[in-house]
Amino acid sequence: MIDTFTLILHDAIVITATSFFLLLYMRLQKTYSGFDLWLLSMFLTGTVYFIMLGREIFIPAWTSILLVNFTFTLAAIIRYDGTLRFTFDRRLNKKYYLIPIFQLLIAIYFTFFQDEIIIRNFTLTLIICYMAVSIAILFFKRSRKKKTTIYLFAGYLQLIFSILLFLRAFFWIFTPQRGLFDSSSLHIVYFIFITIYEFGWGVCIMMLNGKRLEDELKESKDKLDVTVKELIKAISELKTLSGLVPICSSCKSIRDDKGYWNQLEAYVEKHSDARFSHGICPDCARKLYPQLYPDTDNDNE
Repeated sequence: MIDTFTLILHDAIVITATSFFLLLYMRLQKTYSGFDLWLLSMFLTGTVYFIMLGREIFIPAWTSILLVNFTFTLAAIIRYDGTLRFTFDRRLNKKYYLIPIFQLLIAIYFTFFQDEIIIRNFTLTLIICYMAVSIAILFFKRSRKKKTTIYLFAGYLQLIFSILLFLRAFFWIFTPQRGLFDSSSLHIVYFIFITIYEFGWGVCIMMLNGKRLEDELKESKDKLDVTVKELIKAISELKTLSGLVPICSSCKSIRDDKGYWNQLEAYVEKHSDARFSHGICPDCARKLYPQLYPDTDNDNE
């Protein structure tokens, strides 16, 4: 039968490996607000499992208990903060970050003054479950807005995790475990699910980020298509100048589509970006100002 120590080691390795994979993903792909906090929460979670493994080996039991309670709570808060930023671009109230300190104080009291693993476990479970359910609600709200299945899947994953976690704490009240590494059936099932949950969570956040990137590219493409259509329309309007343009053979006025006659300059400026700067050519200058060109007759001879 698989022992709990081996399962915890497996969880630690899987979570840490998934974290490094997410870090590589973040370096190579565009990520959105909140993804870095999701990554941080996974690193903290993997670290916690390694701390649990070190209990009684190279880390004193009381140190491990305090670190686990504080870090697990902090990771849950950070994960919720990251989800809030990713789904609705909102930041979590900073007061939430006092919760890990609150849990640490509970762990201190129920370790040094009254050693009660059930109370420590139950309060920690309530906090993590609350955060998981809150994350699920955010995903469900986002799913209704975006009509995307991946948000639903991520939400249900959080709900299943919170239910199993709560059941574990509930059964501990009636069937107290001998310790963290007690290889009961409940512990075995729980730590196997943790592996599935954390790996599934890593896949989920990559898919969520990829879906958002896909939506952004589609939106940019739609905007580009509108711009191209506007440019084509502007170019087609500009090309009307190269078509048949009714012009007066005497005054050179141009008749528009509505039947009004316009000065040549006004018509061209209206239908193009051209602007006129008036001057006078040499031939017209000689005709209009012959006194300034006394040699004109001689030149014509």
